Amino acid sequence: MSGAGEFSNLQTGTSVPYTIHQTVIFVQSIPGDLSSPVTINSMGEMNFVAPGMGAILVNAGRTVDVFNGETDTFLQIVGRQDFSNGNAAALQRLCAALGAA
Repeated sequence: MSGAGEFSNLQTGTSVPYTIHQTVIFVQSIPGDLSSPVTINSMGEMNFVAPGMGAILVNAGRTVDVFNGETDTFLQIVGRQDFSNGNAAALQRLCAALGAA
C-alpha cells in the first residue's frame, strides 16, 4: 500500500503531512480459521516531515508480530521505528510541530 495523509491539531489549525509505502503479509496460524492467531509481517516506511523541521518521525524497516484477537506481541522489530516504538523524543517533535506543548 502507498499513500499520504496528515496528522492535524484542530485547536491550532496546524498539520504535519506523512507518506507511507508498506507491504503487509497476514498469515493465519490455522488456515481458514479466522479465530486463530495471525502473524503480521510489515515492511516499508512511514515518514512525517514538517516544514522547517525536516523529518520529525520515521518508521522504516520491518516488524513481525502475532495478534490473537486481544493482544499484539512483537516478535521482531528491525530498523528505525519511532512511531511503533513510542519514541518519546520523536512524538514530542510531532506535538511541537502541531503546536501542542
